[in-house]
Amino acid sequence: MFLLVVLVVTVPGRAADDDIKGAAIAAHVKTLAHDKFKGRAAGSPGARDAAEYIAVRLRQFGLDPMGDKGTYFQAFDLPRGFEVDPKTSLSANSSKRTAMFSHGKDFKALSLSGPGDVRGSAVFCGYGIAAPSLGYDDYAGIPVKGKVVICLRHAPGFSDKKSPFSTPSAKKRFSPFQAKVATAVGAGAAALIVINDPAFARAKRKNDVALQNVGGKSSSIPVFHMTYRAGKKFAKVLGLDLRKEQRRLDKALKPRSRVLEGSVHVNAILEELKLPVRNILARLRAPRGPSPRETVVVGAHFDHVGLGAYGSLAGSKGKGAIHNGADDNASGTSSVLEIARFLAPRREQLRRDILFCWFTAEELGLLGSKHYVAHPVVPLESCVAMLNLDMVGRLKGGRLQVGGTGTSPIFPDLLKPLLRRERIVSYRFNPGGRAPSDNTSFYEKGMPVLFFFTGLHSDYHRPSDDWMRVDRKGVGKIARLAAAVALDLATRDSRPPFTRSDASGMSTGPHLGLSLEPRRDGVYVNYVEKGSPARRSRFKVGDKIEEFDGQPINSITNFNRMHQNTKPGQKIKITVRRGPRLLELTVKLGKN
Repeated sequence: MFLLVVLVVTVPGRAADDDIKGAAIAAHVKTLAHDKFKGRAAGSPGARDAAEYIAVRLRQFGLDPMGDKGTYFQAFDLPRGFEVDPKTSLSANSSKRTAMFSHGKDFKALSLSGPGDVRGSAVFCGYGIAAPSLGYDDYAGIPVKGKVVICLRHAPGFSDKKSPFSTPSAKKRFSPFQAKVATAVGAGAAALIVINDPAFARAKRKNDVALQNVGGKSSSIPVFHMTYRAGKKFAKVLGLDLRKEQRRLDKALKPRSRVLEGSVHVNAILEELKLPVRNILARLRAPRGPSPRETVVVGAHFDHVGLGAYGSLAGSKGKGAIHNGADDNASGTSSVLEIARFLAPRREQLRRDILFCWFTAEELGLLGSKHYVAHPVVPLESCVAMLNLDMVGRLKGGRLQVGGTGTSPIFPDLLKPLLRRERIVSYRFNPGGRAPSDNTSFYEKGMPVLFFFTGLHSDYHRPSDDWMRVDRKGVGKIARLAAAVALDLATRDSRPPFTRSDASGMSTGPHLGLSLEPRRDGVYVNYVEKGSPARRSRFKVGDKIEEFDGQPINSITNFNRMHQNTKPGQKIKITVRRGPRLLELTVKLGKN
């Protein structure tokens, strides 16, 4: 409470009819990027305090609260993993016998597991590896979809120098639990059971211990890890001798996959852990206008990556360090605050309402805006456009990108004179409505969108992204530009028509032609631009991005950092997972 009182009095008061000034935005940025907020990670005390700071100003501006129970806050829960119920069970059945196994003693649900109750036939898939490039594929020609996959840990000839899986790169790519899970999910398996392989477990008995927290994100199917001692009994019920199977696999380096006799019952009872978070919603109500009422949405995300537990690009130095996120996205958050203050006394001019939104959990995959469009406080069909400000604090020495200019035919002609008025001479129009930011959630609902963005930089997702690096003059120009667009859209006679433009709405490097989507288990391709380098290299919608020039990709942030460091004409190799198999696609990057 003391913190909030101090923050309220540190922002100087201004007359209501003041124009938008960069200094005012910078004052908010300095506050929101203070160490006391500890990086504003979604659901953290710092994020809650930042939300209160914003709400105090909204009350001062006289905006209508549009959240829950007369507040400015739209509360919801985020999943943050699972807690395993001890009743989680596994059994194998055949015409001759039945065997039951105990969670915690014989097997454990991995942290990669999802919940599920699966009964059905089982398939033995050797080591659970699909590597046609190495002449080995446990899944080739095997009917896996809807079945329980059983496989061994490690890889064929894991310790044999003659094996293609003995190299460090092959071990890293194909042996980890994460790789086996991704392969099984890609093949359509209903569940996966990984058994400690006999050779390794017998050689080092301490390795015959089931692990639970192996890292990575939970998958859509149950994933169990069995000790060899329990796995031997389990496999025997299904007519499988693990020692013989492993010897033959390792000697021939050829798969021995097949459907097994009997059936398996996998019951992963996982209690989902939840993290309470909040969006912030406020309305400037127009005194008149069309019936039914129409709305312009202006938004920004106010969360960042906190102490670097996720999303940090600072390596080991980033873990535990405060990432203040001044540009990403205190700059957009503060700009929308000033736009709201500027427009509030001009409500008499409006023919449409303006809904101001500050979204949480953007850094976790646009989760705040996705929740909002699934639970809107005004009908989505009444929303004529959405303006999104994300990372608008680095105009000096760079250029402004405006994404979504192809999502309505009116946008280019609307923007150009306003850019000239603000003397923004270096800018780029990106026609696509998709980007790794909150405008995507609205675009996918069939809404015209604009995305204001000044580009990535060396401080992106690092502790060095701090308030003193924000270009106060430039951020003021962009906020005035966005306010003028919002005012035009809220006062013009007719709503802007919507046109589909599925290309990417932001540029982070040379032309590639992919639009990416963050999901719970990784980064996926959701659009391939016609005639682009990506289309020529045969990328497909649904491909999961695994590697960029040999570096693992676990987030869009990571992908953008790699892409940013490339040059036009450069050939890069991107590894994707298509179904159960990994494909290495070579792309020659083009010019933007």
